[in-house]
Amino acid sequence: MLVEDADTKRSKECLHAIMNSAVVCFAPDILLVEFINNAFEFRSGRRPYSGTAEHIDLQLELFLQLPITYEPLFDLASAALHYMRRHKIPPPDSWYLAAAEANSAELWITRNQGDNFAVNARKVYDQVFTFEKQGFFARKIRKGR
Repeated sequence: MLVEDADTKRSKECLHAIMNSAVVCFAPDILLVEFINNAFEFRSGRRPYSGTAEHIDLQLELFLQLPITYEPLFDLASAALHYMRRHKIPPPDSWYLAAAEANSAELWITRNQGDNFAVNARKVYDQVFTFEKQGFFARKIRKGR
């Protein structure tokens, strides 16, 4: 939510679904580190951002209030290492994949990145989807969720 780009509309829709408990979210606790690190990068000017420091702080506070169930990294380490070693899925992606599998949950990402994470992850876990291809909200409505 800190970066205004083509994915902002989908991000806002996803945010509202999380806030309204329309979806249940699981994540490795490294998500907190990544989010706060990104906020630091924006606040310090290391990454471009057109908003104010106050806006970044508001986004951080909102993020920290989201009802996300955080999985301790220690509990995910064996699976994350397996994905890294055997399937060449790099961290931190391997942590997210391990969290999804540990909870028998779908793993949704914005788009397939240059490292082909979505494609590679689908080879080992068939519940990996991208917002750009599968249409998260249309799919959830059709499935009655």
